[in-house]
Amino acid sequence: MAWTPQQAIERRITVYRSRENRIQARINFLAVVRIAVFLVSLVGGALIFSPAVRWLGLPTFFGGAGVFLYLMVVHDRCYRFREWCRFMLRAAENDLARVTGRLADVEVTAPIDFPPDHPFAHDLDFGTPYSVLKLIDNCYHQRAKALLRQWIDGTDSAASIEARQAAVADLAPRVRLRARFGLAAWLDSRPDLDPSDLAAWLREPEPWTLGLPAYVFGRLSAAAALIYFALLVLVNSPALVAPGDTLFVYKGLLDSMFLPVLGWQFAVFAFFDFFQKRFYAAFMQRGRTIAAVCAVMSHFERLRPEAPLLQEIQTGLAFEGQSATERLRLLLAVNEKLQYRGNGFAHVLLNVLCLWDQHQLRRLAGWRRRYGQALPQWGEQVFPIEALSALANFHRLFPEYPFPTLVDADAVHIEATALAHPGIRAEDRVGNDYQLQGNGLLHLVTGSNMSGKSTFLRTCGVNLVLARLGAPVCAEALTCSVPRLWTSIRIQDSLAEGVSYFYAEVKRIKLILDEIARDETPAFYLLDEILKGTNSRERLIACRAMVDFLIHHKASGLITTHDLELISLEGEYQGEILNYHFQEHIKDEAMFFDYRLKRGQLTSTNALRVLRFAEVPLDFARYEDGAD
Repeated sequence: MAWTPQQAIERRITVYRSRENRIQARINFLAVVRIAVFLVSLVGGALIFSPAVRWLGLPTFFGGAGVFLYLMVVHDRCYRFREWCRFMLRAAENDLARVTGRLADVEVTAPIDFPPDHPFAHDLDFGTPYSVLKLIDNCYHQRAKALLRQWIDGTDSAASIEARQAAVADLAPRVRLRARFGLAAWLDSRPDLDPSDLAAWLREPEPWTLGLPAYVFGRLSAAAALIYFALLVLVNSPALVAPGDTLFVYKGLLDSMFLPVLGWQFAVFAFFDFFQKRFYAAFMQRGRTIAAVCAVMSHFERLRPEAPLLQEIQTGLAFEGQSATERLRLLLAVNEKLQYRGNGFAHVLLNVLCLWDQHQLRRLAGWRRRYGQALPQWGEQVFPIEALSALANFHRLFPEYPFPTLVDADAVHIEATALAHPGIRAEDRVGNDYQLQGNGLLHLVTGSNMSGKSTFLRTCGVNLVLARLGAPVCAEALTCSVPRLWTSIRIQDSLAEGVSYFYAEVKRIKLILDEIARDETPAFYLLDEILKGTNSRERLIACRAMVDFLIHHKASGLITTHDLELISLEGEYQGEILNYHFQEHIKDEAMFFDYRLKRGQLTSTNALRVLRFAEVPLDFARYEDGAD
């Protein structure tokens, strides 16, 4: 049985919710056990100071401490697994909202921001709760979102975009691998991750305590302490050493040395810690960054990609011709072992017994000397991997969407079959065939109110943006170039700034015309009901002048209008202007729309029909003078 994307996601939600509940129950149980073991260890520690029951206190304390450390490791892993379940559950719920068309329910961390004068983002609803970008943007890092924004804004060549398409197609079926990328970012990183900050850690001087003489001294001290504590436990165990045994002779000596040895080890630890603290803090401030880089890169290097772009990224991970995976795993292991410092009891116990921090920090310093200079470069690769994974997730959720065929042309080229808006539910949207090939071409779109004119403009714009990103498009097929895109669809007046609707539209149109005149590269525009804030006579004059300007500057695009006078321009501009229209239908005294784009002009209107359909309490008959 083949699972649909929706069925697969619903199954994932059930599985992750069940796993979260089970691991939470285990966490609760371990928490109780840890408290009990800790209390037993405290009692054992107190008994050590009483010679009469030291034989019981020593094994109780050290045995309890060992069990506590083990439970701490298990508990931490359970917490991490719970966070993994929560991340996967949230991701699956977002994906379910995407495939079912509930864009308002998709949770996006810090949506991509666009300036108010962006060429098209606000008109295409990229900043609203129903933004099409919610279908794509599951990135965690701001830099990955910035890269998506760069691809949206950019004018990359067809070859560059096709390279992204191949990478997206390669990553799409690797669901678990992409999930690990996202999990590493979410668990081990911050949204403002900046690999260049790692350079500051690389410049942090190593403390003298990590040099060979101090390190040898520390290792000898730790070894002597461990031997002493082992002998102490041994001689105080009646089952192992009887009063007549040779070792029993040294029991008094060993007992008397307990506080001096303990004090000595604590003093060495505190002395070393004083000098190591800055180096440790410099690393731990970037520990989550380093952990995220290590985790993402380790997973990615096992990818065995086929797409050239992914192979190029993977090649950049090599260091001196060798794989980076083992080096990154070593750094990740050191980072994990230093995390125990967060537990006060474990921190003191490990360092008093074996000067844990000194050993781990020396390993860290050695790693930094050998491979540290490559770490910022490895970190920079996190963001293209994350951005490409977001596009791959979109492709996985909508496998029926094809990749567009891109052409590097000096002219606007759009040839679409069943082009539709991806933000509309599959059962509700209507696809239209559409073609525009050449510069200086204008398609005038007329139609009834609510017939789909503005939606069609947004459909064209959104799919061109998807093509520019390197993502699949909502169509049966699309062949297109990637021209500059300008829109004027949703105009906002500003009471605070004293800007009327008409003047706001004039400013927007001036910006578009200035940019079209300034840059000779192909431009595609989408203009909805231009200059509707003035009277019909002056609007017609201004619109005709604008049409002349756009055709003269070889810009191509679509303009929707209710001005029936404009449709006569097709006859004046032979081959440069074509008329299209949408139309309403009446059946059983009810009005409905098929949202089909048709060639030719529309001469009927439906404003009064809409008012009647909405049962507005007005009497139109006395004013219609025979009109419908």
